[in-house]
Amino acid sequence: MSFKSIIGQDHACQVLTSALVRGHVPHAYIFTGANGVGKRTTAKEWAKAIQCLQPPSAGESCGLCASCEKIDKDIHPDVLHINYDFQATLKVEDTEKQINLKIDTMRAMERLLSFKPYEGRAKIAIVDPADQLTEDAAHSLLKILEDPPPAVHIVLLSVDSHGILPTIRSRCQTVAFRTLPTAMIEKFLTEKHGFPPDAAKEMAEFAEGSLELALAAAEGSDGAVMDYENATVNDILEWCAQLQRPKRSRDDDQEPSSKGRRGRIETEKFLKRLLLQHQNRLYSGELSAQQTLQQIMDAMRKVRQNVSPQLTLEVLLLSLRRHAGAMNHPSY
Repeated sequence: MSFKSIIGQDHACQVLTSALVRGHVPHAYIFTGANGVGKRTTAKEWAKAIQCLQPPSAGESCGLCASCEKIDKDIHPDVLHINYDFQATLKVEDTEKQINLKIDTMRAMERLLSFKPYEGRAKIAIVDPADQLTEDAAHSLLKILEDPPPAVHIVLLSVDSHGILPTIRSRCQTVAFRTLPTAMIEKFLTEKHGFPPDAAKEMAEFAEGSLELALAAAEGSDGAVMDYENATVNDILEWCAQLQRPKRSRDDDQEPSSKGRRGRIETEKFLKRLLLQHQNRLYSGELSAQQTLQQIMDAMRKVRQNVSPQLTLEVLLLSLRRHAGAMNHPSY
């Protein structure tokens, strides 16, 4: 992996590479854009370029040294991922219970950034999602940005930079990430993953500009795309049942419990794709997506709590179908 391998974000990568080559890297960036367009991947590649032990050229990483491998695996001691997983560990709670990044999380980040780099050139913190900080957490972050420790860089990942305090934005360089053209995603799926053109086109259109969402769709069984808004009730029920029955293999004598786990995994994959899709709709200004996002997250929690994945999916999709019908045919 390198900046050259990041799809459709040439301008953003050029901005970052130029700063690295000049040796004038800002102490803080905001990466803003829809979910799944490459912000997290780019942040990691940028961190690798800074920490690489054997850079092939200025602004690039080798991708092979111990430092690059640790960053790829999210275990580099000087590259901090300040996200819901990190906060859940601090609070000894489930990740699913985290809905905002809180002040204690920012204080923990500040404490970790105060130490000298352990084995890298700098301490790097990737804060995600930076537009979901509580007010106290945002002011705590602002204090860090006003007087950052030496050899420290902070990257804020945000769907909408306007969700970040103006005083924070003024202390960061903003790098915009665009949604990807459908044709670009389609080409990537056919050339890099070998999907037939018809399937690649369907998944690319479903992705709505998000490469992550397209790859998630490609990862699922048969793409696992459901047009619940236009499907009949029977179509939805049959589709949910079919999702629990992955294709049989030659040695398909699995235990019933094994098949149940496979169905649960496929259901979680589909719910993640649905979550990404509606997050991007919210980013595009579709305010009704907020309620849908909450329903999807509730469904994910139920599946992880061993509620029947088929029943959970049926209830969710039938509810979303009714909501879509009400939106399309409002009563006056």
